[in-house]
Amino acid sequence: MKRIVIALLILASGTAWADKAGFYLGVGITSSTYSSPDDDDFTDIFEDERSSGWRGELGYIWDLGKPGGFHLGVAGTYDNFGEVTREEHFGVEYAKVSFEAQAFSVLVVIEQELASWADFVFKVGPASVNYEFEASYLIFDPSFPFGPYGSESDSSTEIGGTMILGFTFFPTDFLAIELARQGTAFVDSQYDENNAYAAGTWSASLQYRF
Repeated sequence: MKRIVIALLILASGTAWADKAGFYLGVGITSSTYSSPDDDDFTDIFEDERSSGWRGELGYIWDLGKPGGFHLGVAGTYDNFGEVTREEHFGVEYAKVSFEAQAFSVLVVIEQELASWADFVFKVGPASVNYEFEASYLIFDPSFPFGPYGSESDSSTEIGGTMILGFTFFPTDFLAIELARQGTAFVDSQYDENNAYAAGTWSASLQYRF
């Protein structure tokens, strides 16, 4: 009788881990900051501004070796990091700048069991990043009744990379909660400087494991 009970427990454990393999779909919310190691003006303007966004992810996980151990997978992700805006008034003068970015990434996914209900997750891969920058200003000049007004905008799609470190928790066999820290970086190739820019993101995602 004891052998039968032990065998059933082993089978049940294997079934639970088998549910972690296969396709999964995730949707989550994000909180991001933008910065640049090369462009000090950009960092000074936006480093204290935090944006809210969202992310979607579709992936596939394979069990490698014993169930409950090491998992390897691939995923495609879309991140909308949200918009940050900085606005300043200097008497009758005015300036406003905004920046936002989105990224499509293809990632290698590595999962390692820490407990039956929790995995450590590492993801890395190339990304296609689209950004938009806008600026407008009003400068007082006594020679003009309302002062000169100007605006400019810039947008581009660049190649970059994404890396994610996090933990995935399994309240049930088919639902998972991922809490992660993500970095997405790209180099702006439009200008001679080739400055690098990055979005640093905290994310919380709900996953459904098929």
